[in-house]
Amino acid sequence: MEVDYATVTGSATAGADYVPTSGTLVFPPGMTGQSIKVDLIGDVIDEPDETFGVTLSHPVNATIADGFAMATIVDDDVPRLTILGTDLEEGDAGTSELRFQALLSPRAYQPVTFVYETVDGTATAPSDYVSTSETHTIPAGETTSSFGVLINGDRVLEPDEHFEVVVSSPTGAIYDARASEPFGQINN
Repeated sequence: MEVDYATVTGSATAGADYVPTSGTLVFPPGMTGQSIKVDLIGDVIDEPDETFGVTLSHPVNATIADGFAMATIVDDDVPRLTILGTDLEEGDAGTSELRFQALLSPRAYQPVTFVYETVDGTATAPSDYVSTSETHTIPAGETTSSFGVLINGDRVLEPDEHFEVVVSSPTGAIYDARASEPFGQINN
């Protein structure tokens, strides 16, 4: 008994996501099952899970009960989110904005969201900065984005101060706390 098989493109692309293959399965007497090996092509691109199919045709000494099977390639390239702080001169009055950078690697195919919240260090809210707790979105396809925290200027003679941004509830990415430097430095 034998049957021909061939891969067919679904949402996965032959030659980019998997190696197209075809051939003939031969079943020796008494054997009731065979396997078809399809090699996958790895990448570092965040993308949705993708599918391809395998069709069966031209049976010899048998009939085909179901001539199609779907395979799913599960994406394993989850973007990593990193937050980088910076420093800013406080100023003598009014407010200014200290900007934090949100970085993704690799690029995400869908929007990435996370909650950020300021936490006092040597700088304290509300005297040194405006306490903030917000949700931030990095648009699909982008690798960088920024968000700001308002710094309050004053004429008080004091040493440089800092505060931290704590990240929680990321969706579409994993927060990489070890690679992040989420500190805002206020230079006086």
